[in-house]
Amino acid sequence: MIAALVACSQSDVPVEAVAIDGGVRVSADASIVRLEVFEGERLVATRHPPGAAREVWVAGVVGTELRVTLEGGDTRDVAITTAPARVAVAGEGLVTVDHVAFPALADGSPDLARDADAIALSAPLWPRAGDRGPHLFAFRAVTLRSEGGTVDVVVSQRVLNGSQAADGFGPPTALGTRAPGAVMVRVPGGGESTVALPVYVDRSSVVAGTYAFETVATPLGGAEPVFDHRPVYVSRGSRVARVGLFAALIGGASGGLALLVGTRPFLRRARTSDLTTIALFATVQFVWGVGSQLFASAATTVLGPFAPMLTGLVDEAIRTALMATLVLLIPRPGTVGASITVGYVLRLLALGSVTPIDLVWLGNAVIAHEAALWLVGITRGRGADGPTPARVLRLAAGLAPAALFTAATALAVHVAAYRLFYADWYVAMVLLGPSFLYVFGACALAVPFADALRRVRP
Repeated sequence: MIAALVACSQSDVPVEAVAIDGGVRVSADASIVRLEVFEGERLVATRHPPGAAREVWVAGVVGTELRVTLEGGDTRDVAITTAPARVAVAGEGLVTVDHVAFPALADGSPDLARDADAIALSAPLWPRAGDRGPHLFAFRAVTLRSEGGTVDVVVSQRVLNGSQAADGFGPPTALGTRAPGAVMVRVPGGGESTVALPVYVDRSSVVAGTYAFETVATPLGGAEPVFDHRPVYVSRGSRVARVGLFAALIGGASGGLALLVGTRPFLRRARTSDLTTIALFATVQFVWGVGSQLFASAATTVLGPFAPMLTGLVDEAIRTALMATLVLLIPRPGTVGASITVGYVLRLLALGSVTPIDLVWLGNAVIAHEAALWLVGITRGRGADGPTPARVLRLAAGLAPAALFTAATALAVHVAAYRLFYADWYVAMVLLGPSFLYVFGACALAVPFADALRRVRP
């Protein structure tokens, strides 16, 4: 084993280069921006250390000259000479991995803004050229402890998928290939040292799943390497949820604009009796919704994720039947929008809370129901006459897609705002059950109920 120690006399910043076991360790009193290792005139390796590193380990290369670029652009050429190097003797000290923090910052401190032991990747709407190739995701702070004397340790890591190296996690090199990275650290006797290992992720090729970080700490001088394995969980966002979020924002803005522009003309045209009827139905829906929340809490305790299938019959189906009855009694544009808005204002006054998510839901509910009912002709006076089955189907053709759109966009907004993850079967169950199929049953109840009210209405 040969080591080379060189101090650069041309600068006030000393630079030390140590060639050990087929690699070069470079340390300086300033941040190292770039390293170039030469064998004569031939460039052997180039490294760009991440973060503000003052010590860099270049594994797998041996050269005769070294060019170091420090922070601020100061460049130094160092001629490497040989000298004995002090290393730890096998058995002199025991090196262990004390603890690992991931994700971490470049200085080794934990990154508290991210989930621990997890890699969360977004899902772009279309492939982007910038996502190809390895990109620095975060660092892993590995703390080593020596129970004996001071020891120099080479630390490397890789990501495993089962027992094989996982694709998409290799660090970049100067030639565009991938090779395992390694860092040398000196662990004092009876103390500990922390090293920050960069984690690179190729967003275009990494798939969601459970992987394992394998950390290898090799004490120099012949001691056996120490292996440490920690799980890491990779998740990807949903393109469907992102599309739903964009649709929710567009729908919410459109509904809000419709309320701002159309509220005053609607109030001027509507009769007082119609406004009273709308307020009455909205109040009944609100009161029923508040009461059904108590039932929903008990049902969720018993049924868990399947509770919406039962609570949907008590809550969504009944409130949809009331809304359908109202639009049959007053089949004009603005009726459903006014009812939804009044119900929202009642919830705001009773519960005393308002969030941007509520406003987005309000806009989507108004624009979806008004547009759908107008398209099928209900608010244009085409649903009052005819056989009952035909009227039920026409009414459901307007309310079911509107309810489905409102529920889907609400789920997408909650996924984005609260970082939730829903199983595909759960999303399908909620959307196809309470938000779609139950609407047909609600319309079947609403048509005869509206006919009965119309007969006794003065």
